[in-house]
Amino acid sequence: MILDMPFGEWLPDRPDFKNALVTADGVVPRAGCYAPLAAMQSTGVAIPSGTVYGALRTDRADRTPVIYCGTASDLYTIVGNTVTASSLGLALGANPRWSFERFNNLVYATAGGVMYSVASVEAATAFTAASGSPPQTKNIARIGDFLFAGNMSLDIDSSVAPFRIRWSQFNNPGGTWTDDIVTQAGAVDLDPSLGELTGISGGRYGLACQKEGITRIAYAGGHVVFAKELIDEQHGCVAPASLVRIGGMAFGLGRDGFWQCNGASVQLLSSGRVWDWFLGTADPALIEYTQGGIDWVNRCIWWNFHGNGDTQKNRQLLWSWEQNQWSAAKVRADWLFSSSRPGLDVDAVVFSGVMVDSLSTLVDASEYAPGGRIFGGFNGVDVVSATGAAQEAVLETGELQPSPGQRVMVQGIRPVAEGDISGFRGSVGIKARLPSEGVMYSPETAPSSHGICAQRKDGRYVRVKTRVEAGSVWNKTSGVQIDYVPGAMA
Repeated sequence: MILDMPFGEWLPDRPDFKNALVTADGVVPRAGCYAPLAAMQSTGVAIPSGTVYGALRTDRADRTPVIYCGTASDLYTIVGNTVTASSLGLALGANPRWSFERFNNLVYATAGGVMYSVASVEAATAFTAASGSPPQTKNIARIGDFLFAGNMSLDIDSSVAPFRIRWSQFNNPGGTWTDDIVTQAGAVDLDPSLGELTGISGGRYGLACQKEGITRIAYAGGHVVFAKELIDEQHGCVAPASLVRIGGMAFGLGRDGFWQCNGASVQLLSSGRVWDWFLGTADPALIEYTQGGIDWVNRCIWWNFHGNGDTQKNRQLLWSWEQNQWSAAKVRADWLFSSSRPGLDVDAVVFSGVMVDSLSTLVDASEYAPGGRIFGGFNGVDVVSATGAAQEAVLETGELQPSPGQRVMVQGIRPVAEGDISGFRGSVGIKARLPSEGVMYSPETAPSSHGICAQRKDGRYVRVKTRVEAGSVWNKTSGVQIDYVPGAMA
């Protein structure tokens, strides 16, 4: 007999029995299926030394990508294969966090002390101390035509203000930041009972995130300039770098889960789905360093965190905003971010003796132009991009009874997939009773010429694990079929 076992939504927090999927590693959700994730590979570009604690990727007018990043000792600018150090000689200590923001043709950076800026994205490459009188702040973001700062380690009045947000002059972050109704520069304090301000999400309106609450910041004009409205005092942001924005939506990590906010209300995304899995997988002492990055190609957010007992970030949760579904990955990366595809220098490429005029793809086509958002980051000093072969993927179903009340003999597993399935491996997990005993898995087997992974495993409750070897060429997988024979009444 043949039974279909679809790969439904990954819900590791729910009981294993009749759970469509309890493991979804190395894959990304698609409509009704899962697709492979490309491995991170070195681009051949590296900063001289250090660990990256923040980065920003932006484009010049000609679409040339520029990456800005910060370590505990310096700020770097990367254009193509050229890395320029700012030679700041900083000593920021352990686990600093750089906050970057582009404002018109400038880029600002801060790690809680002096604010630095690049004078022109188009030309200048090294960071210098920002002009004007900006505060020493931990967070920066652009809201409308103002640069905002939050959580002042030293405000312009020499006070320490962890609950304060301050904004620059209208369209002039390089001017004085002193409160002035004429220039519209100003500041406002948030409710200190909600904890320190951990992050600011910018855009047409702003969200000031404290550890225990979220406040909407909107332009009001007049003597107020910006009005604040507390929209949530149950969910906040405990990991400053987890905060990301897509259009009018902000996303972050709070004490009770990952959330999304539309500027008016907050909705939990992980509760009852992957939150218990995250708490059991992440190192509890390092959750505050969880970092978010946007993968435009796969239409998902990666939250990058330290696995339990690991000193480096090596685990990820992926949330697809199109499918509203989760998956996981195991990637070693200090920082992840969206990156543009560099242009191809045709003059430097050898086409194996083929004349350029005979190529089926035009040389001036998009394949050879800079642009196209690919996912990447930093692994140590190396700049990496998600352009490698497919990562290893593991998909494991929960348990079900193919023939209720009877034991069954599983004779084979057929992967339901598109593309080459030669890299698929299947195994069967068996239980005689629930939930008192552990799962006993059969040895992995490869597909035959008929696409069936031969098995011989007897039991009452059945689950299936599919592993796809790294480097395999496949497109989508939506489940498995199991070939079984009913046995005696249990």
